Amino acid sequence: MTDAMPRLNPAAFVWALVLAPLSLGLLSAVLSMLTAGAGLYPLTSFFGVSGVATVIGLPTYLTFGTVAFLRALERPAPSLLRFALNGLLAHLASMPIVLIVLLIGFRESGFGLALGFLALGAVFAPLWSVIFGLLYRRFSRSIPRRPA
Repeated sequence: MTDAMPRLNPAAFVWALVLAPLSLGLLSAVLSMLTAGAGLYPLTSFFGVSGVATVIGLPTYLTFGTVAFLRALERPAPSLLRFALNGLLAHLASMPIVLIVLLIGFRESGFGLALGFLALGAVFAPLWSVIFGLLYRRFSRSIPRRPA
């Protein structure tokens, strides 16, 4: 039986899924520390936000992002734009749940926190998704699939 969908490489998928946000987050944390040591505080803040976004956005990235990436990989050779759009749509789809959780946990300030999450995710969800796409392409070429 032949499927139109290319076979997913599970090992490449998991590695790319885990490493996409962590690679950017760890790089940002290191750059934040280096710029703080050099007294470049505006850059420290910029890189610090990226590191914090990794921690804050990871739960929705792993849940909603996984589904988005699986959907993108249903097409043969999806473009990086496809990954970015799917990641952004996954972020937007997660917002009602995020809003409910933040309203329950933080009451009056929950709505403001949700707006901050929306803004951060609008930047980092597509960025992590593109990094995921690049890593998946690379890993799927170098990590062999197990025979079915």
